[in-house]
Amino acid sequence: MIEINKNPIFLDRNSSKGNQSKWKVNNKWYKGDYCGYEGLSEFVVSQLLKKSTLNQKLLVSYDLEKIKYNDLILTGCCSANFLEENKSIFTLERLYKQVKGESLYGLLYRLDNVEDRIKFLVNEIEMMTGLDLGVYLNILITIDAFFLNEDRHLHNIAVICDDNNHFELCPVFDNGACLL
Repeated sequence: MIEINKNPIFLDRNSSKGNQSKWKVNNKWYKGDYCGYEGLSEFVVSQLLKKSTLNQKLLVSYDLEKIKYNDLILTGCCSANFLEENKSIFTLERLYKQVKGESLYGLLYRLDNVEDRIKFLVNEIEMMTGLDLGVYLNILITIDAFFLNEDRHLHNIAVICDDNNHFELCPVFDNGACLL
């Protein structure tokens, strides 16, 4: 059990399942369960993905954790901080809004079918970052379909950027809504 005495960090987007409390302590992230199962789901999915043939650099490993915060004892999980110094994470929505000045969500929902949305998304992000987003999205969608993740959206698909505007793929994170 870890005892945390500082307030949680609330990131720029709440989960569609609720607002999980998150803390960064030293070089680890701790997430307290909101619905009671997210930490276990993160742990199980990360353990199963370790056994897969996926590039391990694309995976976040989670451990189960009890978190004492004020008078509460929460179940949850923890993971190492995968961001190196001088690197930042950009969700696809945040990146697009920063570069193009408008919402990626708004543009995607104006397109009539899923195929056109995916093509637009892949092309736009590849032009901004130089990354092969198509392969990465295929990995995410496959993981989400296999583990029944109902909470993948443009705020939990991300890329990493360093101070020289060099982009890399972000490890797969936010699997707390998997496994029903």
